[in-house]
Amino acid sequence: MAVMGGAAEGVHVSLELGAGEFSAASLASCQEMARRLQAPVIMTSQNRQEDKDRLRAEHDYRLNLRAEIEVRQRNEKMDHLIMHQWQRLLEIQQLQLDRMQAVAAQK
Repeated sequence: MAVMGGAAEGVHVSLELGAGEFSAASLASCQEMARRLQAPVIMTSQNRQEDKDRLRAEHDYRLNLRAEIEVRQRNEKMDHLIMHQWQRLLEIQQLQLDRMQAVAAQK
């Protein structure tokens, strides 16, 4: 067997071993080629997933913003109702005081 240097050695050895067998160098070469072919597909897939994640995050942000606005509106409405209720209670209390004074003045 003649010894050759570098990558040609793997080819030379695999030729001597026979058609059905592969050397470690040729297997490594096939793996490297597969990695190079898969890399763009993986990158595209990752980019698509990043796009989906970005859209999902934007959707979640908008949904949370709407929910926060709705909570603020309901809080304002509750504050308004409570203020109105306090005003009405003060009016009723004033009416009660007026009646009590009227009853006390009659005696």
